[in-house]
Amino acid sequence: MTFPYCRHPSLRPGDIAVALQLVLIPGAPYDLLASSARVSLGHSHNAVKRLGLARLANPRTRTVSHHSLLEFLIHGAPHAFPPIRLPSTSGVPVIHSYLPPPRAPAPPTADLVWPWHGAESVGAGLMPLYPGAPRTRLFNRRLYHLLSLVDTLRAGDPAHHEQAKKLLTFLITGALAPELPGSGRYSRGRAIAVAAE
Repeated sequence: MTFPYCRHPSLRPGDIAVALQLVLIPGAPYDLLASSARVSLGHSHNAVKRLGLARLANPRTRTVSHHSLLEFLIHGAPHAFPPIRLPSTSGVPVIHSYLPPPRAPAPPTADLVWPWHGAESVGAGLMPLYPGAPRTRLFNRRLYHLLSLVDTLRAGDPAHHEQAKKLLTFLITGALAPELPGSGRYSRGRAIAVAAE
């Protein structure tokens, strides 16, 4: 007995941006998801379906499972979407450039940038998760910072990896790490706003 072949609806890199936008605006309509994440309208619809199949979001309410998403971003995304290094170029800086210096001395590393024509920053090139990512720095700073933290986890050096993990945990789940200053004063929404300043 033979069975018809069904194409596996695996997650695509741009789906991460849609999921993070749903963290920022739970229940966002599809047209807002598309314009905010810099993806097509069709992609936003399909991304929500795929996120639902992966049990990272509820397609009916368009809300994410914060802890499941965080677990995937930290432990799954670096393997599902391995970083692709590029030659030194001008581009949009990845947020690890803005993280505080690690407490333990570490060898200096070149800043990571998403290649982008006309950008003023220069550093080691890193292919972004999806083509629309560099544009988020101009049109959606909050999403830009979240995507940059994800890419710090995918490609950043070990000295910045732990800091990025703690900050992403704070921004997505509101679980404040004790090392973050003023931890008792900020809600998750306030923390995201502060990160975007």
